[in-house]
Amino acid sequence: MKYWPAIVSALVALAVAIPVIQELVPGIRLFERVEATPVQQEQTSAVSREAVGDVEVDRLFIGETGVTAPAGPGRSAHLTLDPKVQRAADAAVKARRIPHGGSVLMDVRTGEILAHVSRRGGNDKSDVITTATVVGTDIFKLVTAAALVNVAGATASTPICHRDAGKKLELEDLIEDEQKDTWCPSLAEVLARNLDAPLARMAYRELDKEPLEKTAQAFGFGTPVPFDLPVQASRFSVPSTDEGLIRAALGAESVTMSAMQGLVLASVVASQGMMVQPVLVRKVEAAGGRVVYAAPKQPRYLRRVLSQTTAEELKKMMFETTEIGEGFRSFHDDTGHPVFGEVKVAGVVGAEAVVKDAEQVTWFVGFAPVQEPQVAIAAVVRNRRGASGHATALAVDILRGYFESRKGDAPNT
Repeated sequence: MKYWPAIVSALVALAVAIPVIQELVPGIRLFERVEATPVQQEQTSAVSREAVGDVEVDRLFIGETGVTAPAGPGRSAHLTLDPKVQRAADAAVKARRIPHGGSVLMDVRTGEILAHVSRRGGNDKSDVITTATVVGTDIFKLVTAAALVNVAGATASTPICHRDAGKKLELEDLIEDEQKDTWCPSLAEVLARNLDAPLARMAYRELDKEPLEKTAQAFGFGTPVPFDLPVQASRFSVPSTDEGLIRAALGAESVTMSAMQGLVLASVVASQGMMVQPVLVRKVEAAGGRVVYAAPKQPRYLRRVLSQTTAEELKKMMFETTEIGEGFRSFHDDTGHPVFGEVKVAGVVGAEAVVKDAEQVTWFVGFAPVQEPQVAIAAVVRNRRGASGHATALAVDILRGYFESRKGDAPNT
């Protein structure tokens, strides 16, 4: 005990010295975590995939306590998938008669993938989970909202005055008119209800190409999501015209993305702005049970994407989607009660604008519970407009499977 005063004095001296050393020696960073660049992340991910091998996720063996899949000749991959949740996801895709689409569910506390389901139908054999071929309709608005918070200081409650709640977007709507602009929804309501005209006006007024591109790149657009399976980089471009900027901000045809990218969007908000690396393979065994690959036991946080303040504002906006916005009907029963009771869900809903009965792409990305998130989910479906097999319904089914598998827990709201 007699040494404690000396130890305390040494610690105080060290605390004072560290800033001085960092000031005198440019470039030195003592006791500071070094975050990998996107290029370094992809290089590390490529090495990991080589060690993992070719995991055949279309050939899962779902046991009572675990899920495995072939990973090359004589090799077996033990996956992070939860057997109960995976069965629920498979059943949901079949029950909803989804012709083409899929969903992925991740534990945001560990990065472990708990459910991975993909259906490839018709002439399109692409896997929506890992290929960036689907237009990010409406989902990219989350990136735009993040840019507005960062650049313009917007919050979930920031009003955006406009002329008519039901009016379609026209270029003349970008011109502000105090006499006509009497309807002022909040930014949260605009995102929740997918109101294009007010969001377009605010993006046109507050943003330009550079901050929108930088925000998208921070979320991982343009680089493959680091994962145990190859993931195609999501595509994003901002044309140099005003109309091009607006269409990009709304997530129109200049944005194509994978479900894994959608999962990253949701998980970053759920994780207070940090990007955690998704993990599917826990270990790989060769013949005789010899372990040739084992995933790190601790979650790997790749980098900070958003400040905690920005993430909190986005969380408020996403919560409005399921409470008053386009996710309300899916997350509430016919009497208006939440389908998960006290467990609240936050998310963003996307739907491609098509004529009645035409093929339509729908999206849902989100997380739950809102206050202390456990899981993030992304679902994307290509189906006939109006069919019950749409992305939000699929996400509800899988989340239900997750919470039912953990009925012994008491998730916070």
